Amino acid sequence: MKHYIIFICFSLLLFSCDDELVIDTTKDTFSDPLADITALGNYIYTTNYDLSYNSGSQIDLLRFTIDGILDNQFDLRMNGQGYIAITNDGSNIYLFSRNTNLIVKVTPTGEKIYLKQQKLETNWSAAGICYLTDRDSLLFMYQNLRTPAQYRIKITDKNNPDYVGTDIMKTFNEFSGDEGTIFSVDYSNSNFYFLGIDTTNSISLKITDNNFYQLSFETISDSTIMGMCVRNGDVYFSHNDRRIIKK
Repeated sequence: MKHYIIFICFSLLLFSCDDELVIDTTKDTFSDPLADITALGNYIYTTNYDLSYNSGSQIDLLRFTIDGILDNQFDLRMNGQGYIAITNDGSNIYLFSRNTNLIVKVTPTGEKIYLKQQKLETNWSAAGICYLTDRDSLLFMYQNLRTPAQYRIKITDKNNPDYVGTDIMKTFNEFSGDEGTIFSVDYSNSNFYFLGIDTTNSISLKITDNNFYQLSFETISDSTIMGMCVRNGDVYFSHNDRRIIKK
């Protein structure tokens, strides 16, 4: 086995020296599912859930009309972020990678304003992000991988996510278990909306008041849903076949 590994490494070195090592930078966002969504003005923004494993820039900020028609796209010059949760403050857009905990603030045309990364213990996995209109702040959610029903909620300055104004723990028994997790969060009219995979491995939507007391819980019989946002009291879902549909 050791000699085999040495041979492979030596072969790669030869290919590299001969400029024969081909790096695939093909970008084909049309074949990617959509990720989380956010409503800003008369548009809904999302990113492609990059599954290509290719090098180079692979992620776009996609702009859809309210009717779900792709209207424009902007190269984010990013790669390796997996599923990206998204929100906005009415002017700019905030991206939160579930793979890397990377936080990116961009304009609606994809220009980067900052890149940040909250550093937490490895047992905390990114779950979602939303903008709190009444506090002009960002809310980040993390799931405890050791205790899946436990979620950590960090409320931060939207211009400086390193500053944490609130750090609390909440229990969401519905979104726990081996596969259970919240993956999309929104806040509207003092209510929280939590979309995730529940303990039955189904996608469910939980609505609470601003103190996290449950108002409703609905299981949705559609496994293609990828993200969620609220606009003018209506809930919109993104789907892995690139549809955006009002509930």
